[in-house]
Amino acid sequence: MRQHGLSTAWEAIVQGASLAQACDAAGMRGAPRGVLVRDVRRLLAGEARLARIANSIRTPELMLAAIRALEGEPAADSELARAGVDVQELRQREARILEYGSPAARLGQRGSVSDEVAAALEGTLGAGTLEFLNASWKAAPLCLRVNQARISRDELRARLETEGIATEPCTWSAVGLRVLGTGALPMSKAWEEGLYEVQDEASQLVAQVVAPTRSAPVVDACAGSGGKTLALCAQLGTRGRVVALDIGLRRLTELRKRAARAQAFNLLVHEAPRSTDASSPAVLDPVLRAIEGRAARVLVDAPCSGLGAMRRKPDVARRVDQAMLERLPAQQYAIAREALRWLKPDGLLIYATCTPLAAENEGVVARLVSEDGMQALPQREWLPAELHGLSSNLDGTALRLLPHAHAMDGFVVHVLRSRAAAR
Repeated sequence: MRQHGLSTAWEAIVQGASLAQACDAAGMRGAPRGVLVRDVRRLLAGEARLARIANSIRTPELMLAAIRALEGEPAADSELARAGVDVQELRQREARILEYGSPAARLGQRGSVSDEVAAALEGTLGAGTLEFLNASWKAAPLCLRVNQARISRDELRARLETEGIATEPCTWSAVGLRVLGTGALPMSKAWEEGLYEVQDEASQLVAQVVAPTRSAPVVDACAGSGGKTLALCAQLGTRGRVVALDIGLRRLTELRKRAARAQAFNLLVHEAPRSTDASSPAVLDPVLRAIEGRAARVLVDAPCSGLGAMRRKPDVARRVDQAMLERLPAQQYAIAREALRWLKPDGLLIYATCTPLAAENEGVVARLVSEDGMQALPQREWLPAELHGLSSNLDGTALRLLPHAHAMDGFVVHVLRSRAAAR
């Protein structure tokens, strides 16, 4: 049964499923599912490492045994020997790569990512790349965001304790709780009542940086299924207006369900306008026309390579290739530029991605500055005082959150405003 579950889950991964979707496909529940999640995570974390030295090993059971053997588990040597695999040969092949391979191959072998991903990460993180990868392959703790419009963090923590869910406050987020223990989060009455959402601490902090105002709308231009959107609604309570836009109607349907559960009545959900002409913005319907040029804050949490979220989505790295890395910055710039239409003259654009790569962050921001009259603001002008400890340079414009440095997902955040407004 366990082998069947692993084969089914891995086949789903190969077909493009996420870790959660793959384990759902295997149909396992309870403790067996926990074991399956652990095994599939281990396969994902070792897949690229193994591919360079043993690409003839195809079955997930043998792949897992080979990974365990490379990590020094003696029992795995016997499993491989019975299958006719020479473990010493695998180790020798890896040693040759680590000694004679290209710089990208050596780093990729140590960090178990492709040459393309290794080179891109090293171009941004330099000597910290391996630390980043080692931290990224470890499972993230489960974090909850308190719906502070309806309950305080202390009250929710006590409520969850009565439901058998032990938590502790997050290190940086004032509305975050970290779930203690391992395993899946049990169904909770507090969740059914919309008193919290599952959300990584870094994602919570991005919403905190937005700092929505009650006097003018805030637009989430890439809302997705609404994690940050609902965090913005909770910050405003029953006042203000949050506008959630996305081109994915399925994601917006999920956002509407989550908003109803959270009682986020200050939310407008709308399909994002699509322009058929890259040189001109899309035509707006009357609902969105009333918002154009009036938002005090616009959040662009741009679609990205997702390499900062590997702790929670270990399947991400296997989908990143050179073509994606070359394509994304232009797409991200186009999305951010289109989002400028919502800003009032003195409004702030918050540009964020869950990837550390400079091309997807500083590179996009540089275009907004040079081509669109925007100014990237130093962190000391927008980072809340209680978060200054997260920054290595408050005069710099990029807040970089990294799993190995801050024990949270990797996010990069910039805040921009029009240069004309600064005069």
